[in-house]
Amino acid sequence: FLYLRGLAAVGVVAGIAAGCSSGSQSGSATTPSTASTSTTSTPNGGSGNRASAPGITPATVTVGNVSTVGGPVPGLFKGAQVGAQAYFDYLNSQGGIYGRKLQLDTADDAFSGTQNKAQTIALLPHVFAFVGSFSLFDNEGGAAIPPTVANVSDSLNVSTVELPNTFSPAPTMPGYATGALLWFKQHYPTAVRHVGALVGDIPPVPTSWSFEQHAMETVGYKITTVENYSPAQASFTSDVISMQQAGVQMVVLDQADGASIARFLDAMQQQNFHPALVTSGGVAYTGSFIQQAGESAAEMVISDQRQALYLGTDARAVPEVATLDTWVQKSSPGFVPDIFTLFGWSSAMLFAQALKAAGQNPTQADLLAQLGKITYFDANGLQAPSDPANKGPQTAWLFARVVNGKWVRWNSPATGYLSGGTFVKYPGG
Repeated sequence: FLYLRGLAAVGVVAGIAAGCSSGSQSGSATTPSTASTSTTSTPNGGSGNRASAPGITPATVTVGNVSTVGGPVPGLFKGAQVGAQAYFDYLNSQGGIYGRKLQLDTADDAFSGTQNKAQTIALLPHVFAFVGSFSLFDNEGGAAIPPTVANVSDSLNVSTVELPNTFSPAPTMPGYATGALLWFKQHYPTAVRHVGALVGDIPPVPTSWSFEQHAMETVGYKITTVENYSPAQASFTSDVISMQQAGVQMVVLDQADGASIARFLDAMQQQNFHPALVTSGGVAYTGSFIQQAGESAAEMVISDQRQALYLGTDARAVPEVATLDTWVQKSSPGFVPDIFTLFGWSSAMLFAQALKAAGQNPTQADLLAQLGKITYFDANGLQAPSDPANKGPQTAWLFARVVNGKWVRWNSPATGYLSGGTFVKYPGG
């Protein structure tokens, strides 16, 4: 099972499917190779190390990152590598860790499970750990990483997250957090009894929706209608009319991609459909959404998300946002941060925290031991807290809305997150 809601990535999954042909999940791409953004170290334990380990020398620590950059949607998860590299650049500007500079050796699986595994295996002899990787097919590469090597990365695949050597800044688990649901129920008690949802019809979106629907019904919501759509669907007029006729008062757009949400909102305006509540679960919080939807349509949405407003609004209130935005531009000028940039940055930060705690002459076992002690992690306020060591998912959140053409916090603290509710596990998950 996949828990996509807390990652705010389900919309991207729909976008991927729109550009892919059948069989792309395991089809071969290119001959395994590593497209490195930095020099890969020859396996060497380094002077004074208690045990020889690949990727570490007296001057450097090299880690691997296998993400989807090429393939049918070019640049798809490039942000994961940009974020990890930007954090390492920031850390290196301060002297690295115990004088060692952090280096990122990157590879592209080109939207192929076969390549994800091959590229991971190719990197293994040269890296100390894996950091910030992001791919829909990391279950193949993740299974190829020996249990003695840490994988500090976010993942949509529960099978990868559950591996004992995987430590995620925001662990993906089968279920759904109820905090925001309870808030909506308290403030919109009538609307939550008349819910309509827009759901992409390509895997794993329906599974993600089943988690959310179960949690909604557990806390007393009533689902009136579910409108399924294909990624290539251009018009949503019939879906909007269907919701109107069903008496929908709360529209849930958590399981749709940003571009489709924008078109759906436009259709709502054309049909003069104004329900009491429209939510997007963080999917709409992107650098292009306001332009895609138009300001008036975008203002209809309440985004309940588990990340700070990393596009810049929170830069003063949350210093880590300013640091991320500054170093992303230094590392990759012109790149607009996305959710995957945040994943890469947070993963690199979690890795660095454990590596520092492992001491001046760390082994791979030392790193794993220290990762196993980190039970609270919020990336200096960049994300809602999680428990990486025990694979505890995020349950806190904040609300954001578009006001005067920009995303701002709404009914939320100036810093930090709202809390409440529980994490409802999906039956059998």
